[in-house]
Amino acid sequence: SSGINAEWPLRPGNFLSKVADIKDTVKKQTLIHHIATMMNEKFPEQGDLHREIGHTHRIGRVSFDEVIVTMDKMDELCDKSWEDLRNISKHTSSTNEVMKKQHAFLNSVSERINILKVVIRRVKTRYNSLLLYFGIDPVKHFIPPDEFCRVISEFALEYRTAIEAVVLEQEKKRKMRKKKKVPTATLR
Repeated sequence: SSGINAEWPLRPGNFLSKVADIKDTVKKQTLIHHIATMMNEKFPEQGDLHREIGHTHRIGRVSFDEVIVTMDKMDELCDKSWEDLRNISKHTSSTNEVMKKQHAFLNSVSERINILKVVIRRVKTRYNSLLLYFGIDPVKHFIPPDEFCRVISEFALEYRTAIEAVVLEQEKKRKMRKKKKVPTATLR
């Protein structure tokens, strides 16, 4: 089971939320600034990470626990509806057109709920694999998907801001070098 855990700031995977706070001792630049500088030097034509992971931003705003609770409620309501339909069918004729439509509707709903359960199970499995990819043991240090995605999203925003600052800084340096190269006219 997931949920906000007081240990989260101390657990693995939190390094991305710290890169904007950690500064070097010489120039007092943040770690994200150094990462952005290095990435800009090696990959000057890189895309905007923040835009490229739009789905991650949306996941960060949705509680996976709420999705599971909603899914359970839908399943429970569907079961109750089947019971109600059975009770109603005892007191009416089974050839009633409305009853047939309700039966078809509940069959469709049940099928969709079962499909969603399979999807949720697969998403959980893939999310646990993602945590393992980042070096986080999902059994020992489970991080809820919304929290994890929020950290990734915030990192991407910090990274974009740092890249913009690095590009701006490099542009200023280029202009300064250009000004130094242009000789000033001498007066006669």
